[in-house]
Amino acid sequence: MKLATGVQEALIALLCYNDKEGAVVSGLVSSNDFDPVYKELADLALSYRSDHKEAPGEHTADLVDRACELHPTFERQFDRLYESLIVTTDNINTKYVLERAQKFVRHQELKRATASLARLINTGTEESLAEAESVIHKHSKVVTTSFDPGTYFIHDIAGTLGFLEEPDEAFPTGIPELDIRNLGPVRGQYGILSARTGLGKTWWLLQLAMKAHQHGHKVLYINLEMSTKQFMMRLIQHMFSITKRRTERLSYRRFRRVGDMDSWGMDFDTKWMRNLDAFEDDGIGAKIARKLQKFQDTERFLVKSFPQRTLSVQGLEAYLDTMEHQHKFIPDLVLIDYVDIMKRDPNLPRWEGLTDLGQHVRRIAQERHIGVNSVTQVKATAAGGQRVELHERAGSWDSLGDVDVALTAAQTEREKEAGLARLHVAKGRGDESGFEVLISQCLDIGKFCMDSIRMGKEYREELGRDQQ
Repeated sequence: MKLATGVQEALIALLCYNDKEGAVVSGLVSSNDFDPVYKELADLALSYRSDHKEAPGEHTADLVDRACELHPTFERQFDRLYESLIVTTDNINTKYVLERAQKFVRHQELKRATASLARLINTGTEESLAEAESVIHKHSKVVTTSFDPGTYFIHDIAGTLGFLEEPDEAFPTGIPELDIRNLGPVRGQYGILSARTGLGKTWWLLQLAMKAHQHGHKVLYINLEMSTKQFMMRLIQHMFSITKRRTERLSYRRFRRVGDMDSWGMDFDTKWMRNLDAFEDDGIGAKIARKLQKFQDTERFLVKSFPQRTLSVQGLEAYLDTMEHQHKFIPDLVLIDYVDIMKRDPNLPRWEGLTDLGQHVRRIAQERHIGVNSVTQVKATAAGGQRVELHERAGSWDSLGDVDVALTAAQTEREKEAGLARLHVAKGRGDESGFEVLISQCLDIGKFCMDSIRMGKEYREELGRDQQ
């Protein structure tokens, strides 16, 4: 076992820029645990912390210069590592990185202890047997030190009140009514949006992806539903508000927050968008390429496509491990489009297979301390209803027991023509649920939500009259 390069880089970033977690790293690993280049900089960072009792911070650049002087053959690698540290230092999956480092240390200690025991036991003398018992005792102390017994309520006040010091912060959704209640993706949690075909489920996931990317998080998008070319077209369409075909103008609703909340959703302004780019335009490829070049220094968005029914949970975990070890990519948010078309256990009935998938996906979120979100279909009978309830999800009702935040989306034909849809917070673990948000959409440019407002009673009453 060895530390993945992505974990090594994150550990050095903590050593160099983080006083609290960096101190944990300095007591956990030594410079000999790192690969070349990482090892040399880790050694200098550990020495700096030992001398000054603080993280190098802005002096990390001086450490890099010193490393280049001592090891000139690695100068280019040191410069690249330094640039990477600057980009990633504020968005490290700290909990996961430290857990991986602790496992590494335990593995290395067990490996060394096993080798020593084998040698001493094979010697067979009384002296060697006594020494072997000492090795066992020493190793048990290391295991006990790294073992987490849990949190003693009341006695461990810091642990008990940890939720105040480090509250679970959701990744942004771009919908204020959800963001203010922390109902976006959260590390260690699994979220679902259930909606009918054509309501914009993929656009929702793309909105989550771009918002997280804009806030400096690493995003992995697992695409199971369409070809990579089709997906990239949608991604570009969403990112730059491009239409498929030339159009004179497009519109969307901007809601007014007037009167009391009962009337919200009834008053709005119509906003018009003109002179939009289209994929049919001459020179559109070169124009998009110029725009993309501006973002090349902030590359944190990875898209991986798999054919339907071929990606299993084990395959997803293997892919995440490979990206961590070989490409230094540890995502903060994983979006799966969508979980229901992953490969299920062929020995289980459909509903049990979907439940099994949900349980394992949530486990991945918890073990890796990442946010995981996906979408799913609803039954045809619920597609145009006033509100989609959890039990109307297509497939397995039981699988929603493993979901932390469950949103449903509904839309009548009249709302579709008006570019409207309704989000129902069906389940919000730890926060308010049961309310609805009215959103305006413009799917012609890939926008799941252009504006939003908490839906008032009058809109609900009018909706009911329309469906009578």
